[in-house]
Amino acid sequence: EYVIAGETNLMGFAELSNVGRLRRLFEAFNEKHDILSLLDNCLRAEGIQIFIGQESGYRILDDISVVPRLHLSDSSELLLRLRWLAILSGRCTASLAASGGVHKATDAIKAVMAGAHAVQIVSALLKHGPEHLKVILDDMKIWLEEHEYESIRQMQGCLSLAQCPNPAAFERANYMRVLNSWQGRVRHATSD
Repeated sequence: EYVIAGETNLMGFAELSNVGRLRRLFEAFNEKHDILSLLDNCLRAEGIQIFIGQESGYRILDDISVVPRLHLSDSSELLLRLRWLAILSGRCTASLAASGGVHKATDAIKAVMAGAHAVQIVSALLKHGPEHLKVILDDMKIWLEEHEYESIRQMQGCLSLAQCPNPAAFERANYMRVLNSWQGRVRHATSD
C-alpha cells in the first residue's frame, strides 16, 4: 500500500491549469498498478534515481518534471505525530518512528513516551549540524535521570492510548481540544 498526499497543491501551477490534464493526472495517482510500477523502478535503480518526464515510462508524466524541494520541519509539527503514535502504540506489531518535528530532547522524549521506537531528527541536524545530536542525547540523559527512568525502553509507550485507563475519555478530550483550538472567521451582523 502507498499514500500520495498533497495532490491538490498541483492546482496552483500554471502549467497544470488545464482541467482535463489535471483530471488525468489525478486519475493516474489512483491507478495503483502504474504508480507501483514506477516506484518499483526506483527500488531497482542503484543509488538515487530521478525519473523526469518520458524517462518514467508513464505516459501521463511525459511532459511533467518533478523538482524536489526541501522542507525542514520544526517542533510545531510534532503534535499530530504524537497523537497518532499514542493511538497506534500497542495496537500494531510494527515498530513506530516519529518522523518530523523532533528538534530537541523533549521532543524525542514525548515521541518515545507516546509510543515511538525511533525518532528521526534530520531537520534539526541540517539546521544545527551533526554536533546537535550530542546536545540532544546529553539533554535526554539528564531528563531521564531527573525523572528517575533507568532507560528509554522503560518509558517507551507509557503515555500511549493503550496505557490510558479510560481511552474513550482520552479521545473525547483530544476532540474537544481540537474544537477549542479552531479559530475560524467570526461573522458579525451589520445593520445597513
